[in-house]
Amino acid sequence: MGQFECFRGRHFSVYEQGMNASMRMKWRDIAPWVVAPEYDSSSYIVEEGCGTGGLLLRLGIRFATTPVIGRDISSHFAQTSAEAVSGLANTAVIQENILKPRFASGSVGTKIFSSVWHELYSYNGYREDVLDMVLEQTYRELIPGGRIIIRDGVKPKNQHVAMWLSPKSYGNLPSAREMFMRFVRDFQAVRPVPYGHLQTNDYQLFAVLGSENAYEFLMKKDYLENWEGEIKEVFGVWTPQEFEQRLISHGFRPLCIKPFRNRWIVEHRLKPVTKLYRFGKKGELITIPFPYTNILVVGEKSK
Repeated sequence: MGQFECFRGRHFSVYEQGMNASMRMKWRDIAPWVVAPEYDSSSYIVEEGCGTGGLLLRLGIRFATTPVIGRDISSHFAQTSAEAVSGLANTAVIQENILKPRFASGSVGTKIFSSVWHELYSYNGYREDVLDMVLEQTYRELIPGGRIIIRDGVKPKNQHVAMWLSPKSYGNLPSAREMFMRFVRDFQAVRPVPYGHLQTNDYQLFAVLGSENAYEFLMKKDYLENWEGEIKEVFGVWTPQEFEQRLISHGFRPLCIKPFRNRWIVEHRLKPVTKLYRFGKKGELITIPFPYTNILVVGEKSK
């Protein structure tokens, strides 16, 4: 992964706003699973890809008797995180590629990957073996009973879906239909996006495509200012079942495999401009819920 490759074409201020806006939800999801300092106060809590430092700050305050380490490949975010936690004696930030082995075997209580798992995949040649290497390395670094926590996107079950897209534009913003065509064009650099059109008797127009590409479009369509960066990423790397299987294959005991929908995204970004359908046995369109937007994954090393 190049030193700044994953941040080329992005506006840092917009990227940071997105990180900070979701921080309360991330903390609510992640905090209960962190190995408490009462269990082993000498082991590290590590956040890989610490970004703006919002989560790192909360970890440092909540677990004040535990050493907390954040790592980020970006000098900008490493500096931002370091400034955020500068008042905490137990918290430090290291700027380096998070694939680099850093921690001794049996020295980490909890290792956290928040919105980073898909970047490890996307900026290392879309290779699953890189993620396997990270799982293996993390298992080795954890103390007995230590945990890996992943909060990220989630790949849906593979099926053909029909997607209605609003043709209406709002102000100077492109319509959902226009953004879909842009997605089809630009995501081709990552993988093919085969699709077709379906027109019903009431002249409604639908795009027909695989659910995995539909998910990628729905999760990306509003990243207008950072489009050039986000379009290079695959948000949904594994399904819930694949996450569970991967944890088990690397020795972890799955404690939590919880896909969920971000209600704000569904209500404000999806429902107003798009609808999703599957095909019935006779080819009829059947309304289906929007895909899960995220997943929380927790694995534990055997005690």
